[in-house]
Amino acid sequence: MGGVFFEGVVIAEALKAFLNTGLNPDMFFWRSHDGLEVDLVIQAQGRMHPVEIKLASTPAIKHIEPLEKFKRIAGSDASGTGIVVCRVSTPL
Repeated sequence: MGGVFFEGVVIAEALKAFLNTGLNPDMFFWRSHDGLEVDLVIQAQGRMHPVEIKLASTPAIKHIEPLEKFKRIAGSDASGTGIVVCRVSTPL
């Protein structure tokens, strides 16, 4: 249950940050027919920015796999990078 709560907090904070600057991008989650899931996709400036949200404080390479697969599927509509949000004390 903690992970779901953390996802909700991150999404709410992202939305607040955009709204406070006068922006209102489309935000949604994405799931493919075979179970691939990206927790948050922010569509802004003509690009889709995938975000993976993890409660973990020790991120691993496996956490970026959904982002990479999403970018391959989305093609030129996806941004060049994805974001992993997790509980680390300093940015990696």
